[in-house]
Amino acid sequence: MQISLVGAGYWGAKLKKELENISNVDEVEIIDIKDGKSLKDIKYDNVVLATPAWDHYKHTIELLEQGKNLYVEKPLALTEEECLDIKSKIKDKQTLMVGHIFLYNDRVKKIKALLPEIGKILHIESNRLNWGRYQKNISTVHSLAPHDVSIINYLLGYHEFKSVICIGDNPIDRKFARSQEIMENSLKPWSN
Repeated sequence: MQISLVGAGYWGAKLKKELENISNVDEVEIIDIKDGKSLKDIKYDNVVLATPAWDHYKHTIELLEQGKNLYVEKPLALTEEECLDIKSKIKDKQTLMVGHIFLYNDRVKKIKALLPEIGKILHIESNRLNWGRYQKNISTVHSLAPHDVSIINYLLGYHEFKSVICIGDNPIDRKFARSQEIMENSLKPWSN
């Protein structure tokens, strides 16, 4: 299998290393937009998108329109509307995956296996105590919260929640400071 990797920065370099360790991956083509390449330069049908989060929507739309199978680093996009638009662009037999890597974590799988013994879950609280790498144009809500949301959906199954409260803060760049969002019934599955 040949894969085109779009984005060779911080996370793209990590993905490149992982892709090269997969036995049936013969070649990894690097498309680095900072070096003047464009999405039109991609020569393979299977693409990994590891560009900054604020570019995911436009790049994902363009790649889906080109008929590419796509793995997109999280977040898929920055708004619900963008995600729904992306969903509407997926063609029959085309693959779109989002990089929810914690779903493959043995500890998360173990928690899911133990849930029948625990009983009905009434409340989940998740805190991000490590901000990870500082990104000046995005809040931790977009950067890290998708991990928590994907884990909760995996553990509890996709269903409607009564409410979700999400609070993010960026004390370094005050324009992203203290964004709060309350979403009613917002974590429901996409219906086809």
